Amino acid sequence: METMHKLSPLPIFSCIILITLMACTAKPPTPKPVVLKSQSTPQVYLAREALTTDIEYVLEDFYAYQSIAQYSKDDIAIRDAYLTRKRAPGVFLLEKRQEKLAALARQERADEFFAEYNNLPEKDRTNDLRCYHDALMVSYSKTISSLAAEKIATGEKLSAACKKLVLASIVSGNLNEQDLWRQIWTAIANNELSYARDIATRMGYTLQTGSAPDGTRIGNAGALANVITPHARNKTAANSKLSEYQATGLLKADEIEFAHGVLGMSHAKDLNMSQALQDYQRTTGRFLTEEQWSWYARAALRLRDWYSLNQVISAMPEKLQNNEAWLYWRARALQNLGQGNLSSALYEKASQSGRNFYALLAMEELGKPVTTSLKTHASTEEIQRVAQNMDIRHAMTLFYASQQTGSREIRLAASKQFRYAVRNFSESELLAAAYIAQSQHYYEMAIYAAERTNQLLNYPMRYPLHFQDAIVNASTQYGIDPAWTYGIIRQESRFMTGARSSAGAQGVMQIMPATGRLIAKKLGWEDYDLNDDETSIQMGAAYLSDNLHSLGNEILATAGYNAGPGRARQWRAHVPLEGAIYAETIPFNETRDYVKKVMANTTYYESLLGRSGSLKARLGTVPAK
Repeated sequence: METMHKLSPLPIFSCIILITLMACTAKPPTPKPVVLKSQSTPQVYLAREALTTDIEYVLEDFYAYQSIAQYSKDDIAIRDAYLTRKRAPGVFLLEKRQEKLAALARQERADEFFAEYNNLPEKDRTNDLRCYHDALMVSYSKTISSLAAEKIATGEKLSAACKKLVLASIVSGNLNEQDLWRQIWTAIANNELSYARDIATRMGYTLQTGSAPDGTRIGNAGALANVITPHARNKTAANSKLSEYQATGLLKADEIEFAHGVLGMSHAKDLNMSQALQDYQRTTGRFLTEEQWSWYARAALRLRDWYSLNQVISAMPEKLQNNEAWLYWRARALQNLGQGNLSSALYEKASQSGRNFYALLAMEELGKPVTTSLKTHASTEEIQRVAQNMDIRHAMTLFYASQQTGSREIRLAASKQFRYAVRNFSESELLAAAYIAQSQHYYEMAIYAAERTNQLLNYPMRYPLHFQDAIVNASTQYGIDPAWTYGIIRQESRFMTGARSSAGAQGVMQIMPATGRLIAKKLGWEDYDLNDDETSIQMGAAYLSDNLHSLGNEILATAGYNAGPGRARQWRAHVPLEGAIYAETIPFNETRDYVKKVMANTTYYESLLGRSGSLKARLGTVPAK
């Protein structure tokens, strides 16, 4: 099948930047002037220095960066060699500095580590580097780390660097013993048995898993492995085993409570919400992680137990209570409990949380229409100034090199560099960076920069209408809403031509090759290119249409597009379920996030296409199994 590469006309921007790539020479050529259309007088052109640096030098540094990836992660000399490259794109220099510091920490070369660490800006010190720093301080300077206490108090799974800090801090004696036992239980629940044994050893115990409880802390911890490890939780007898142990009177109350929290989340993720709620209700909440609290709420939500849902959200840590999801669902719970007078403030707070799924639903409850009329522009002067930023120039040079070479690796490197460049930008600078990227068809990074603003909003830049003819025509042909197709593409590829995921999905609609073969067969196509924009849009629209017809509504079809139609069906309840409840209780984190973002995207695109609608109505009701 022959396809044509069609691009819809770009929106009219305040300026148009023309970038000239420089030929590779022995030394950097003199930058060529670039013309820039004036915002007020389109026929007047302003000359300025070229946006890009010499491609030869930037690519030389990129390939040097790539070549050292094959060396051991602890090869400090290689990193030192790269760090001497003064012209290298900033993100690569930063990564090598961070990798060198991690290698020094693993080798316990404390003096060298501290010298390098003290020269690294605080904003560039990762969580792991902070843990490595404190671990070395505890080991070599005999200091006490407050960070270690913070880490184990959360009950969250820790990185290798932070585990090193915890182990080093045990001997200092400043860690709460209760929190250390909880860390052992958490390690067991995550199947990190060697880490659990290391903690126990530092505390002066020998941990042996698999035995029955004996009333001691260490013996009971070993027994919990029969209940809370992933292998144990996969057995339907996990709750029975816990009841059996509980009946002996040898398990302590906090051990029982911790186990019920683990089992509660496990059942909730299996969508066994009644059992999940029973387990959760046997806890006081003091040992629950943020993820466990969220699944506690989802269990009550899926059962439409509004009383329990309100109670759970009210008991959550304050930070989690203020998450837009739980602000919205607590408001809904109060409404269903006849306390609607308390809901408005919660809806208002949720509606101010950004341009997200729950902000839109909250706005709808408040009777506020969706608006996409804001089109704040960066000034010509701001665009010119940002265009001279060396990190932006490096990013754009890599982007153009990727276009010339067709290299996915260089394209990914360009995006990494672009994200690094804008990480500390003001909102006006972000809009300028978004304009620079969009004017050069660097769509994914234009969206990335534009959506980081909270006050200076430009909706057409956040939700661009690229490929409009192809998308509208294909959507109409296959009987689906173009706004939905746009919502899918924005989430799948952000309009990146030739996008390819690590799993092998290709094109702007991220079609897997096997799926592509099935679609092509159904359409009667023999020759096709998944990376061609129009082909990808045609295939994606056809596949969305099939999902919609077989699954019945857009939210199920959206879940099916990401995780497969079989899973989307499997996640239904035995009773009809409100679409928003279905979305929130999807057990795959990626798919849950994906569905909510696609449906929010779709709502904004509906407005940009000149229509108004209800997100809640679009979500509809998911039929029972």
